[in-house]
Amino acid sequence: DATWDANRIPALAIIVEQGGGSISNVTYENIEIHQAKSRAIGCMILTDGIENFKIENINYKNVSYSSALPNRIASNNMASNSLSANFENLYYNGNKITSIDAGQFEYDGYAKLTIK
Repeated sequence: DATWDANRIPALAIIVEQGGGSISNVTYENIEIHQAKSRAIGCMILTDGIENFKIENINYKNVSYSSALPNRIASNNMASNSLSANFENLYYNGNKITSIDAGQFEYDGYAKLTIK
């Protein structure tokens, strides 16, 4: 039996659990998620000990969703890691999200988020 982990199985996922390097220039566009049982969006470095990893220029454009948990954009609390994600026309239950403080995001001090 598999164990469901809301951090590892969001609908739109970039999950780092091993290795080094970077992920950049990824775009999710024109997507509708009707019912995410956990998170709709997850962009995370999960494993302790991963350092110097960069997730950059991740773009979410024209995405609408309904989900049980907030989106999560977060590192593993290592200062050498960084994440940047851009959101344009992001809708939760039909309402446009205009701020990262709208209750739909969990993020840490290593994440840079922009919303248009």
